[in-house]
Amino acid sequence: MEPIAYTLDKIHEEGMVHGCVSPQNILLDNRGLVPILLDMGIHKNASWMDCIQPGPYRSPEEMNNKAINADSDRYAFGLITYRILSGTLPWNRRAKDEEVRALKQQDRVHPLSMHCPTIHIDLLSTIMNLLSPDISRRPKNCKK
Repeated sequence: MEPIAYTLDKIHEEGMVHGCVSPQNILLDNRGLVPILLDMGIHKNASWMDCIQPGPYRSPEEMNNKAINADSDRYAFGLITYRILSGTLPWNRRAKDEEVRALKQQDRVHPLSMHCPTIHIDLLSTIMNLLSPDISRRPKNCKK
């Protein structure tokens, strides 16, 4: 995920936003070693184009006011990283959209340590902060 983190940080430094970071927009190179972020440019203006897509990788603020920004991209990156490490999303897979929205907004997602008890505390802290509904708690870059 380091190449994806680097790419997101670079596009954010340039004042752009991807707007649709999801597993479907990450492709592995032909050797299966290097992840590549797809669809850059299509979603950077998604809010005014009314292209914000539904799905589990949307940030709480995106679900509320349909606003996307670099923090929304970082939230999605944190959620994808959580899923890669744990094999699941941080809520019951049978939860309905409204339940997921409430869990995200109230910071009641399952802690990653529930699935990965030996995870290093710094990595755990970074990922869980990326998933915070409080934007001020989210790291200002993905590659920490």
